Amino acid sequence: ATGDHPTAAATLKQALSLFRDVGDPDGEAETHNHLGQLHLDANEPTAARQHFTTALTIAQRINTPTHQARAHEGLAHCTLHDEHHTNATTHLHEALTIYQHINSPHTTRVQTALHHQQR
Repeated sequence: ATGDHPTAAATLKQALSLFRDVGDPDGEAETHNHLGQLHLDANEPTAARQHFTTALTIAQRINTPTHQARAHEGLAHCTLHDEHHTNATTHLHEALTIYQHINSPHTTRVQTALHHQQR
């Protein structure tokens, strides 16, 4: 990915603060997922994991499957970075199950990732 990561991070942190201020946990979960992806793109898996874990916790609490699946997918990529392939596969299966349940177009992306895991 390309782009201005510091500016994107600052903008997302501003958005996160606004979502907290207005009591919008859905917006918080989505923003944590975006921050997680931004950190993954910057090769910062520890920071990414923190954001995806927070996103997953919030998304489970408010029952938003899309954010749950995205957080699982992000956590899978974090664990792959650390070479914990079993954990990655578990998170990918969780994401796939959710995406299939909600008929998400992201199902194919996760199926492809799982296929590469099983090689």
